[in-house]
Amino acid sequence: SGVDEYIDDRYAREKIQQEYRDRNLRRRRQALFQAMQREERESFSRPRPAVSGASAAEERPDFYEEAEEADKEPENSREYTRPSAGISAHDDMPKMAHFMPQIREEASREKNTAFSRPKKKKRTLEEVIAETHETWQESLFRLIDEKGYSDTDVYKRANIDRKLFSKIRSNRDYQPKKITAVALALGLKLSLDETRDFLMRAGYALSPGNTFDLIIEYFIEQGVYDTYVINLALFDHDQSLLGA
Repeated sequence: SGVDEYIDDRYAREKIQQEYRDRNLRRRRQALFQAMQREERESFSRPRPAVSGASAAEERPDFYEEAEEADKEPENSREYTRPSAGISAHDDMPKMAHFMPQIREEASREKNTAFSRPKKKKRTLEEVIAETHETWQESLFRLIDEKGYSDTDVYKRANIDRKLFSKIRSNRDYQPKKITAVALALGLKLSLDETRDFLMRAGYALSPGNTFDLIIEYFIEQGVYDTYVINLALFDHDQSLLGA
């Protein structure tokens, strides 16, 4: 059956051997405990000379040492423990048929849990659109407020026209040109990470293979946001100028 194909024989054997070990250990301890009780009862019925020191250690019955060794033996030991004397190994071993259904069920459950994956619910187009995050325009004016700048300060530092800035303000879904988005990032005096996030919201990125982008990255890393200085460098490398 399908369940049998997933059964790990080694796992089943270890389960059975673990059950053997647990049963053997319990029976050994029970037998040793009973022997200790008999010895204590017999000690009250016969006189015993007083002993001390090394003599006391010699007088200890052997089953005391066996009990201590049994207590030290870890129950999760992977070596099979043979039954102690007086206990039948045949009686101690459980029948394979008795444990196999439980072992098969447990192994099947573990396999199914390991390989099962929750199915991802398909979303509709409306649900995807509803999860739209902050737009580029909203990000622009949020950053202006957070940094305590005025609109005039920003668009003047960015070297862009006031009419263009008013157009951006009036349209939540305004899609800027890349050079406009870069100029406003400089006007906001954003860090390099903030600039990348700001451009990403407009669908742009700073590319390491683009000369214009490398120049912008260089001046942002240097903390230089003066568009006049940056435009000089852009002009020297035949790149588009900010605010042109």
